[in-house]
Order: sequence, then structure tokens, then C-alpha cells
Amino acid sequence: MRNAVSAVIAKATGLLLLSCSGKDRPARHVAESEFQKQLQMQLISAMPGDC
Repeated sequence: MRNAVSAVIAKATGLLLLSCSGKDRPARHVAESEFQKQLQMQLISAMPGDC
């Protein structure tokens, strides 16, 4: 019984460590963030009838 509990705890700990060691998010490119900023400003300043 103790061995089974120890095995379950060891597996759970291993899975937890594996889930935390995932790849980091890729850094956004400067051009992509500039595009997003420009698009947001256009949407904020848009007036009815703008195309």
C-alpha cells in the first residue's frame, strides 16, 4: 500500500515538473506589436462612415 502511494506521489510530482518546464512563449516581433498599436489607434479614432 505504501509503495503504491509513493508511486502515485512520484508520478504526480514528475507530471507537475514536466508541465512547468514547457517552452517559453516566443517573443513578439517589433513589427507585429507596432502593427497592433497602429490598428488600435485607428480603431479608437475611427468616426462613423470611415472606410
